[in-house]
Amino acid sequence: MVECPDLLIFDRPTATDNCDPEPDLIVVDQDSLLGAEPWTFHTTRTWVAMDECGNTSTECSQEITYKCEVDALCTHTQGFYGNRGGKFNGVETYELIKAALSDSPLIVGVSGRSLKIPYVSAHCVIVRLPAGTTPTVLPYTADCKLREDCLSHPKPIPMDNNGKFENVLLGQTITLGLNMRLNPPLFLFPLSETFCTQPALPGQDGLFGTPDDRRNLNAPIGTYHIAKEVLRAIDELGLWPTVLGLWDLANRALGGAYTAGASLSQINNAVDAINRGFDGCRFIVECNEHVATGPDVFGNSEIGPGTSDPLVKLPTKFELGQNYPNPFNPSTRITIAVPEPCAWTLAVYNVAGQLVRRFDGTTGGAAFVDVTWDGRDMHGNPVATGVYLYRVNAGRFAATKKMIFLK
Repeated sequence: MVECPDLLIFDRPTATDNCDPEPDLIVVDQDSLLGAEPWTFHTTRTWVAMDECGNTSTECSQEITYKCEVDALCTHTQGFYGNRGGKFNGVETYELIKAALSDSPLIVGVSGRSLKIPYVSAHCVIVRLPAGTTPTVLPYTADCKLREDCLSHPKPIPMDNNGKFENVLLGQTITLGLNMRLNPPLFLFPLSETFCTQPALPGQDGLFGTPDDRRNLNAPIGTYHIAKEVLRAIDELGLWPTVLGLWDLANRALGGAYTAGASLSQINNAVDAINRGFDGCRFIVECNEHVATGPDVFGNSEIGPGTSDPLVKLPTKFELGQNYPNPFNPSTRITIAVPEPCAWTLAVYNVAGQLVRRFDGTTGGAAFVDVTWDGRDMHGNPVATGVYLYRVNAGRFAATKKMIFLK
């Protein structure tokens, strides 16, 4: 039995032979199964010993039960990994990416249609993210590698005019892979249609476990959604019903493999929900918890998306709230009231009407959707001081408001 944050390390077996003083130890199998209890899995490694004449022993196995139950998780978004000047707990973005790639390359897609990102190309993650446009499959039937010059070989991966990957699903999947490597408990987080998180108090947060500080009870609870079709596809394909299963599904989608009816957009939105849901380190909370925050942007005394608490009002009509704080620096929160299941888009424009940043998502029912804008454009660059417009489209509802960014 091994518990977080200890590393999962197998004991090395021993073997003796009358003629060979040092028989070779060969791993012939390794398999993992999800445990019956949440946050646990069992992994078994099997060896044989072989002497210098090629004779093999009977098999020898070790099973380890790994339990990694945590109350908070840490992730970062595409915008963070694509920001050359970003820092987390004083550690620069580049150093975090190198740490994630130090043991082995990150490979996204499936065999025959994949992209490999090795350690020597860690800086290329910053160069190529955040990816934009629509989610799509990798365009060529080839196993590509991201070289040190940030070009893919033997086939090119399409890029936009700013040198970013032209495939938001590719960017989100790379981001999820880095997040799982930097915060291993993430892959055991159980998936559901709706999950809720709440920020920690300001201060140092843990990269490989729970934050070092406590939950910020005065901060709004964020509500995130995963489409039923995604959960159904994970179940039909026999994947783990955790973030690891979502990772596998996203890679199948990138590789053009069968996704059991889940669309690329639904898979992309689900991966984005995980990447954003624990951004910077957030606590896992029950969605029926609510936070007394005083009147919110819609005049309610309390906000509690998805709660059954009679004191908390769920939206009965579409509304776009005024961002808070306003003016703001460095970030602001925008709340959208969504009274029914639907897809939504929030776009930020400058006064010239040029798109600065875009956020997309879906709701599984009536909910308050909180979107945090960090004052950066879609390429991770800080925006200039000035007035910005933000517009929401949800179902047949559309609305626009102004906000001010001050440096």
